[in-house]
Amino acid sequence: DLDKRVKYVEFLLKGGTSNPIYFNCVGWRSMRPLGEFVVVDGKQRLNAIIGFINNNSSMSLEKQFSFLTQDKEEMNKIFFRDLEDNIQRRIEDFSLMCYIIGAGTAPLLQNEIFVRVNRGGVPLNSQEIRNAVNVGKVTLNLLDRISLLEDYLSVVNTKRKRDQYVAIRFFSFNLQLFDLNFQQLYNLHTDYNNIDDYLDFVMKYINTMSDREIDKLYYLYVTTLEKCKLFFSLTDISEFSRKGHQTFNMNVFEVWMNVLSQFSITEIEKNFRVFQTEYEKNIHEDKNFEDNILSRRDFKEKYIDRHATILKMIDN
Repeated sequence: DLDKRVKYVEFLLKGGTSNPIYFNCVGWRSMRPLGEFVVVDGKQRLNAIIGFINNNSSMSLEKQFSFLTQDKEEMNKIFFRDLEDNIQRRIEDFSLMCYIIGAGTAPLLQNEIFVRVNRGGVPLNSQEIRNAVNVGKVTLNLLDRISLLEDYLSVVNTKRKRDQYVAIRFFSFNLQLFDLNFQQLYNLHTDYNNIDDYLDFVMKYINTMSDREIDKLYYLYVTTLEKCKLFFSLTDISEFSRKGHQTFNMNVFEVWMNVLSQFSITEIEKNFRVFQTEYEKNIHEDKNFEDNILSRRDFKEKYIDRHATILKMIDN
């Protein structure tokens, strides 16, 4: 928060040192580094230093530091521009130790680094860690583009990459169900241990795709969302909700999106009563589905059961 940023700058002026800043870069030490340098740990510290140097109105020191100013007069608010030249240079020339986490680092070790270095600050959630570890096409060309969709933003909360978490879950089902290449690389029955490792694998797989293939995934998501919007507009069912609820449910979303992804808008318009019946029968009325998504929803058996539900609804 703001108070901590100011305290950090004051700490540096008193001679304090900074802990290392951690960055992630997929192509670090390769001939062609891929993507941006993403701050894993130290973002608040960097923002504090940059904000103070840029004389941000909220980044001012207390009057006890007046002796460091050019005029030596007591001031209630002291900005970077008020400091003596040699003090300004000390801040501008302050050295930060930085570590770069490259693609050569084993995935499990990458995740462990992300978790450990963030223990002292605002902890990253699982999707934020996955995004930082897998920076590349999946984040820059797919998930970040999806986050800009107005129709999507009206459905899913974007805070802390929640929208991107929901999106990558959709692709985790879609690739396992309908992508033969993915199926050859990952067997859900034998390889699945937990949802976080699986989603990490999905993101790494998407990073290997061509730009054209990723554009297809983006188009699939956009058009499927449009199909769902159309379906809900033709019925009195609340969007992606459990029976008797008005709120968005992630598991309903991933199931129904994957079902409608296999049908055209024309088919949905002409047969929306059939689709409505399937939705109500398998999502609203099925006790097994309700139990599936209420607790331990991402245990292997429950996760696989939702795959079966999707295929059953498509066949029906």
